Amino acid sequence: MKLRLCGIAALLLTLFTTQSEAQLSAWHAAVQLNAVVTGPTSIELQWDPTISPEGTIHIWRRVPVSTGLGEYLGEAPVSDGSFAVEGADLSRVEEYVAQRVFKVNDQDRSGLGYITVGQELPAVDNRGRIILLVDASVADELESEIERLKRDLIGDGWQVIRRDVARDAAVPDVQETVIETWRENQAETKAVYILGHVPVPYSGHTAPDGHLDHIGAWPADCFYADMNGFWTDNFFDQDSARRDQNDNLIGDGKYDQSFFPSTLELAVGRVDMANMPAFEKSEVELLRQYLNRAHAWRFKEFTVQTRALIDDNFGFFGGEAFASSAYRSYAPLVGRENIYNNVSSEILIDYMPVLREDDYLWSYGCGGGTYRSAGGIGDTDGFTQGHFKTVFTMLFGSYFGDWDASNNFLRAPLAADGYCLMNVWSGRPHWHMHFMALGATTGEATLRSQNNGNSVTTYYAAGNNRLGITMALMGDPSIRMHVAAPVNNLSAAAGDNVVGLNWEAPEDEDVAFYNVYRSAEADGPFLRINDEGITATSYDDATAQNGVNYYMVRAAVLQESPSGSYYNQSQGVFADAEFERTSTSVAEATELPGFRVGPNPAVNYVDVNFGLAQSESVTLRLIDVRGATTFDTELGTVSGNVNYRVPLDNLPAGMYILELNVGEKIYHTRVVRQD
Repeated sequence: MKLRLCGIAALLLTLFTTQSEAQLSAWHAAVQLNAVVTGPTSIELQWDPTISPEGTIHIWRRVPVSTGLGEYLGEAPVSDGSFAVEGADLSRVEEYVAQRVFKVNDQDRSGLGYITVGQELPAVDNRGRIILLVDASVADELESEIERLKRDLIGDGWQVIRRDVARDAAVPDVQETVIETWRENQAETKAVYILGHVPVPYSGHTAPDGHLDHIGAWPADCFYADMNGFWTDNFFDQDSARRDQNDNLIGDGKYDQSFFPSTLELAVGRVDMANMPAFEKSEVELLRQYLNRAHAWRFKEFTVQTRALIDDNFGFFGGEAFASSAYRSYAPLVGRENIYNNVSSEILIDYMPVLREDDYLWSYGCGGGTYRSAGGIGDTDGFTQGHFKTVFTMLFGSYFGDWDASNNFLRAPLAADGYCLMNVWSGRPHWHMHFMALGATTGEATLRSQNNGNSVTTYYAAGNNRLGITMALMGDPSIRMHVAAPVNNLSAAAGDNVVGLNWEAPEDEDVAFYNVYRSAEADGPFLRINDEGITATSYDDATAQNGVNYYMVRAAVLQESPSGSYYNQSQGVFADAEFERTSTSVAEATELPGFRVGPNPAVNYVDVNFGLAQSESVTLRLIDVRGATTFDTELGTVSGNVNYRVPLDNLPAGMYILELNVGEKIYHTRVVRQD
């Protein structure tokens, strides 16, 4: 018989639960939403009409990342199983909130569900800047894998800023490194990827698992996500925790805050295999194994079935319903009909044995815990045995949410042989992962879950939904749920005033179109140069610049999910070509007497100056990297010193080509517009 209690606290809650409530499960505390597009501006929200007890479903609509429930749309009986929505704007992401209201022993109870909906949403070209924070003690041995990771991130639209830090560095110094990097471009910096045992911040006077011997400071990677919060070390002075690291004394470098002191700006994820001796492989080899796995996932070298597994050993638990995190999130991700659980499924759910035999995209397990186990789920040693076949994992139980402990159960799935790329401690509080159905990263889902109730967005659920510093993502914050196969055999060759690109279509992939990107530097940033999606497997770049041009090609597929659809781009594949224009009518603008452009980079305008010894007809154009003209003017017939101011304030940031047509000659130079 599987263990279904979590120490004394669980026993007491179980004893004082009414008989009717004992018949409820975490399943009842969630609304499992799917969406079907039924027209240009209409959708149908669907749920399980058979779930009992009966009640009423209330529906709201809002823009994602907003406070409150949003616009109230109406209600329907649970037994209807659906609700028709009119006036939907499917060209953007809309979020829908569903609340099921029912009674148990004349007491109001509710279940909540969330889903983001969109149809044929555009492909994402730019994901922003990501800070790759590397433990310097493992950097040399993993240099080739880290460089490959950097290329993979660039190939998914990221600009990568790598910072190596000493394992014994002071936590405030590491945070200052992050803050300084963020300040270089606050608007574009989105995430921090921690690789290795980068110093672990501790904070709080808390024990969200309810154990008196666990009150104190917990690991708090959120410290690296907060760019302007006020953290103190002046209030708590306790040393009674079972684990010395949890003791929190005044002035010991561990912070006081149990909740984020301000809204978090960055999505932080950690891949850390330190102090995991249960595994035969060394720390470095475990990191290498994870990096190899993440690379293989990005390039679709392995796939898993789009389904989810839930092994819940707590149940309704006085209304906290820890596993409702999974029921609520997994339906929009894989479809409620593809969720296998130990409440409604006819199959026997036993977490580790099932996942050694069969693959599931998502999985959840909860049970009475220790630092290295969860009752009814397994222990860290279990992760050392066999191939663990799930990619995105959520676990919950006592103690192991304190993830910096030896052989920690929360980090163990990432160290295991198999597929796992992400794990979070979900139940106190609940996590909300439904955004990933339309292409969001693990980091985006993490940040939205962490900022719940923090003046940014609101997600209601059973129990305490804002336990702050204990929320941490174990895994790569840039990973996405859906992957498309990349193109094959990309080549780039300089021709007569063009660079010709050729590639082969990916096998077994229904490609909608391709996008081509170019950069003046190997590490980017890469900007898309085609206006419309390319359906052929070749492209001629007529706007190539003299010197080395770096190219990236990505395949886009129309990705459908139970939340709608979006154009999902594959990893980028790279090629470069050295180019020199052969036409005698084209020259670098520096060959024009007296030529200068300033300021460059520029914000609002750029002044163009040059001299002509004789009268010439002059036109001036500004061309973006896609070849589109953004500014065009005729200066007429001029001579002598010429000065003209080109406005830039209405243009997006990026690189542009300034083209001067002087008589029969064409002159080019680059202009950079910055925010």
